Amino acid sequence: MAGIEPKQLKEEIRSRINLADLIGNYVRLRKSGRRYIGLCPFHAEDTPSFSVNPEEGFYYCFGCKAAGDVFSFVMQMEGISFPEALERLATRVGIALPQKAAAGGDPRLRNILYEVNRAAEAFFTHQLFLPQNQAARDYLLRRGISEETARHYRLGYAPNSWDALTRYLLGYGKAAEGHLAGLLLKREDGSFFDLFRHRIVFPILDGGGHPVAFGGRALDELQPKYINSPETPLFNKSRQLFGVPQAREGIRRSGRIILVEGYFDCLALHQAGIHYVTATCGTAMTAAHMRQMRNLAADIYICYDADAAGKKGVVAGLSRLAETFDTQSVKIVELPPGDDPDSYIRREGAAAFYGRLEKALPFRDFQLEEALRGVDVHSVSDRLAAIEALKPVIAGVKSPVERDIYLQRLAARLQVPYTSLAEELAPGKRGFADGRHTNSKNRDTSREFMPQEQLAGPARIAERELLRCLIRDPSGVAAVYAELGEAPFSLEAYNVVFRWLMTEGNKEAFYEHLAELSAGGVLEELLSKDDWQLTWQDCLRKLRLIKRREELTELENALAALVESDPVYFMQQWCYSLLAYRRWRKMVKQDLMNQPQAC
Repeated sequence: MAGIEPKQLKEEIRSRINLADLIGNYVRLRKSGRRYIGLCPFHAEDTPSFSVNPEEGFYYCFGCKAAGDVFSFVMQMEGISFPEALERLATRVGIALPQKAAAGGDPRLRNILYEVNRAAEAFFTHQLFLPQNQAARDYLLRRGISEETARHYRLGYAPNSWDALTRYLLGYGKAAEGHLAGLLLKREDGSFFDLFRHRIVFPILDGGGHPVAFGGRALDELQPKYINSPETPLFNKSRQLFGVPQAREGIRRSGRIILVEGYFDCLALHQAGIHYVTATCGTAMTAAHMRQMRNLAADIYICYDADAAGKKGVVAGLSRLAETFDTQSVKIVELPPGDDPDSYIRREGAAAFYGRLEKALPFRDFQLEEALRGVDVHSVSDRLAAIEALKPVIAGVKSPVERDIYLQRLAARLQVPYTSLAEELAPGKRGFADGRHTNSKNRDTSREFMPQEQLAGPARIAERELLRCLIRDPSGVAAVYAELGEAPFSLEAYNVVFRWLMTEGNKEAFYEHLAELSAGGVLEELLSKDDWQLTWQDCLRKLRLIKRREELTELENALAALVESDPVYFMQQWCYSLLAYRRWRKMVKQDLMNQPQAC
């Protein structure tokens, strides 16, 4: 496959994989004509609404609107990026990726790391169940972990030795590879020794169930309590979640995912019958973690330790990531002070934890409750301090209706007039942090695939109608491209569809964004059959007219500002400006005469 073009590479992989066979590894499908149908893997349902067309290489769910090809299925199912899905599917069909196409560098190195991690996992698992390592099993029993749970999570034990794993890997000629994987450390004399010693070992698996790293819990007080493998081309702790393969079926059935901090928190909840739990790998929550969880479940529950540091970490982490998720779908599970999920469920049981789960607050509500906790409503200074603390919280609420609901609630709780509070927390008020980034690098990309109705303005409506007409009659694509370029639309989702039309319907330009287009409602909107009596020429004239009106308004405003700010300069330039103004007015009048009656 050396020298193959990226598009050819993806098409080659796609052509070699039978989509029904791939999806059949996750979902029970039955044949229905040329299609296959089954229960959707992305949401809970009792009646099959998930359709797979292997001939076209396309799947669609009539319930949750999930759609895509082999790549988008693996991305959605595993919660991984496109390069990771590309690499996983290439491995499945025996295609070696070019080095720069692989997600984590040299694919040969990645294969070596996978191999040595599998060997290490086998070694650790074998050690855990040897008679001489009864102390390790006793520790798990004291922590309430059964043998069944230990085997389900593939737990192991690293012996109390400096070179047990080293000798094992040397026997297979893989000591150097063990060092590359971070399992063995190197002394100054070049010899190796084990990273994990006298520890319970937790294999950290990728979405396909392959070990990419390990976590270890010390069984004595002489070492740090927890350590993880160092980062490698396979393992990035800011992107990796523990327990995803074991939780995937529970997540699909429930539509929920719970994020906890520790490995034992994850195991304890699973053992209690809560089978949709994952954990971070010794790091704070990141945007990559949030993105992966959003891909896996509709409702996300965060259950960290109940101490002050745990709460502070949750608020700080989620506040930083607030623009990456729906604050109503991410909920905070509160535990009694001093508890963590492991200690709470072992003491109180699953029923009590479910009760806490059902009382979980959406993140925004949790922020408000935390800010109001301990506030004396009879104290002016307390109330003013609470209002000040809540400014960035309210600033993050984009919906006017949701914002008004919170303001009414706060006014009642703080016993202040609603109008005064609304004025104090109004967006744009001096000193009010509106939560928006001014750096262009941090632009809000969440609007790019937003349904059209949420982006107001006649130009947006005209753009929608133009694109709908082009889908029906692509003969006008070249004319639109010649006049407006390859990105003629304000909504990036529309530009994706337009570029697809430019390539004469080439699937490749469309597939990579298919899931986003479907999730944003863009496909449903563009493919609806109502009001299709117009031609693309009608809609292009309408869009041209609207844009020229906007330009005319801008020119008028610029002339007015120029008169006010610099009359002398205006007098020097007025001829040029007046000619431009008259030219635009004439063009607008011509367009008015030719515009379609409805668009």
